[in-house]
Amino acid sequence: MDRRLQHVLVDEFQDTSYTQLKLLELLTAGWEQSDGRTLFLVGDPMQSIYRFRNADMSLFLNTKLRGIGEIRCEPLTLERNFRSRPNIIKWINKTFSQVFPQQDDPKSGEAKFNPCKWTRKHSNDEGVEVHALRGSDPTAEVKRVADILIKERANSPTRSIAILVQSRSHLSGLTEQLRPLDLPIRAIEITAPNQHQVVQDLIGLTRALTHRGDRIAWLGVLRAPWCGLSWQDLHSLCADDRQSPIWALMNDDERVGRLSREGRERLISVRGVLQLAFQTRSEQAFPRWIERVWMSLDGPACLDYLDELDRADRFFLTLAESLTQGDLDDPVQLERRFMDPRVGADPPREKGIEIMTIHRAKGLEFDTVVILGLGRGLPPEGQKGLNWIERRNEDGSEDVLLAPATANPQQTNVLTEWIRRTDRNKNLSERARVLYVAATRARERLHLIGQLAENQVPRPSTLLDYLWPIVSKTFEDAEISGNTDQTVKEIRPVLRRLVDPARALKQSEEKLVKAVRPQFEWAGQAAVQVGTVVHRWLSQIAEDGPGEWNARRVASNQSRFRSELGLLGVESRELSWASARIVQALQKTLDDECGRWILTNHTEARSELEVTVTGETGLEHIRLDRTFIDEHGVRWIIDYKTSAHEGGATEEFLDSEVERYGSQLERYALAMSQMEKRAIRLGLYFPLLQVFKDWEPLKTGVDQPVPS
Repeated sequence: MDRRLQHVLVDEFQDTSYTQLKLLELLTAGWEQSDGRTLFLVGDPMQSIYRFRNADMSLFLNTKLRGIGEIRCEPLTLERNFRSRPNIIKWINKTFSQVFPQQDDPKSGEAKFNPCKWTRKHSNDEGVEVHALRGSDPTAEVKRVADILIKERANSPTRSIAILVQSRSHLSGLTEQLRPLDLPIRAIEITAPNQHQVVQDLIGLTRALTHRGDRIAWLGVLRAPWCGLSWQDLHSLCADDRQSPIWALMNDDERVGRLSREGRERLISVRGVLQLAFQTRSEQAFPRWIERVWMSLDGPACLDYLDELDRADRFFLTLAESLTQGDLDDPVQLERRFMDPRVGADPPREKGIEIMTIHRAKGLEFDTVVILGLGRGLPPEGQKGLNWIERRNEDGSEDVLLAPATANPQQTNVLTEWIRRTDRNKNLSERARVLYVAATRARERLHLIGQLAENQVPRPSTLLDYLWPIVSKTFEDAEISGNTDQTVKEIRPVLRRLVDPARALKQSEEKLVKAVRPQFEWAGQAAVQVGTVVHRWLSQIAEDGPGEWNARRVASNQSRFRSELGLLGVESRELSWASARIVQALQKTLDDECGRWILTNHTEARSELEVTVTGETGLEHIRLDRTFIDEHGVRWIIDYKTSAHEGGATEEFLDSEVERYGSQLERYALAMSQMEKRAIRLGLYFPLLQVFKDWEPLKTGVDQPVPS
């Protein structure tokens, strides 16, 4: 390959390792000066922060002095900053000229500070603010972050904000404090998925359904909020039988009779859902099966926040990737898939409010940056069995110094101590660069938050220690926070459980019918699931072609409709009328000329089309019930609505439905207009009423046709 290479460009060269440098030397071996081939190395030694990946910044400095192999490099220094406002750059130049050494030192891997020049104009809302906190209140920093976010969003609701920390452990309690603020906050690769309750519950449910002998998983299913058995009921059910599967004990009427009345009702309800789930296992893909069982158990109702529903969606996506030939090969190992914070994580959007480590933020930029936990240190490194250090000598040769750990910690080894000291100094130099990387992510405003106990100075190696010559006066003037109580309080586990679903649903429907839509039929839980099944089968009919379906074929599938409704959580007493309504909706669609036209295989016809677009708050995922291009080249976007209306004022009802769902379809039209430039029409189709209401979108950037 090396003889075909003419030009090589290496980005982020400051994070090169010895192995990578050796590869580069081999690829450019034999190159000569002025032979037409070029080597272009781009890097900033002040941003070298990846020693844990074997990067050695001294290689950058040595290459700058001696080149690579026979190639000598001409150094160019870029001084202009196009990102940050002038006041931020002034503060960075003043601060880091004192933090960084005055000269490069290739041996120790230390880089001097190179000041930069600003290119952006001054703004009234720019600057750096140091938040000095004194005291021992463990929540003080988190509260200050919340105050900053409220203020920043009030000044500019669309401003992008990053909350950066050196270690994930510095974020303890932050998410819980910020959730009530109802802000668009996303944590980027901070917490492993299996640390969230919804993922733990889904892992346990999956393991239980795939392995009836997994006792721990089955106990978790019974303890989860959708069942919520007390410890006493769990003890009564299985304490005296440690051999039989929990599922077998759940089906033992004598044992179930031991439970409290409420526990018995809860167990029987969950048992019914799981029995139906086992009966329908072969009818659907594995991830879809698990998802439907979870929904039948009212799993979504157990969630407190919208982001938990997003985590559930990511669980099912990751579960699909974990399958072997369509099934889960090893249920016990499932949890290992969710131990990495990067699993299922979206990349940073640089929009809204994002929480991440400083290392993850490298290369990104935000309007406002909040650096949290400046006064906190990192956990000490443990003893190594073998200490080593790689070196490049002045003559270009390389060597490795090795020193084993001594069996007796009291014994001293000069070489071991020297290697440890050198390694420690390299780490300290890198932490200064980590602070620099964090500060230079800011475009408009930079907030630095640190807390110290009364009359104390920063501990060595903390980020605040590097800033101390600049910010010490601010801490001297800081007030002592009031809450210093760090007494360990008794932890009392709380049993989370859903209320009686039937009673809660009835109360909810009564309130909504009275308050929202008094003259129309209110869609209860069963009606919602009727809509879900109708959507699915309309998609199937469209795929097969309406000519392949008739009223008799629809009626022959009624038992299948009942099974799907049961798996979706529809109560047994409602299955008959609900499945009959599905039959009625599908038959009426096939009997309706407009309904058959919608299901016909037009150009680019798609059902349940999933589209991802960029919205105001980042990526948005939408699903179109039905879309196609007609013979006039018009893109149709149609939603199915299984609403039913009896009595008068039908037009009033239809107008209210258009008003209710119109904005949703307008968003769909705007999304499609970003991907293609053609006329668009929107529509709502009501299968039970055989009515089609259509209109042109308000704004797509394309002239709309006059409907014929």
